[in-house]
Amino acid sequence: MSTDIRVLGAACDLAVVRALELVGKRVVRSERARFGTMALSGRAWHEAHTIWSPEPGVVDAALSGAWNVLPRLVNEHGCCSIVDHDLQVMLDGYVRELVLARRPHQYADLEERLHDLVG
Repeated sequence: MSTDIRVLGAACDLAVVRALELVGKRVVRSERARFGTMALSGRAWHEAHTIWSPEPGVVDAALSGAWNVLPRLVNEHGCCSIVDHDLQVMLDGYVRELVLARRPHQYADLEERLHDLVG
């Protein structure tokens, strides 16, 4: 993978972790006892979806606005003719799949999706 796409991948990695953190904070907030469970688990907010499934609408609410930074990200750090809308669709779908499957984020999975997007 080229250096350009690796730099974009690193930025997307942070965007995914941040999006999962937004989901995680909403998931934990839905039940007061979850705060204590999170503290005892030693897990970060971006991993809360691996412990609990979110209530309906939580993911949509958490991700609304989560990708607003992508146009700037692509303009400043983009490569390989990636269009910010395509990147947003891919990242949003990836995060939603992780939450639905209660799987943790793995950079290798994201990198593979970026590679598929670039072609």
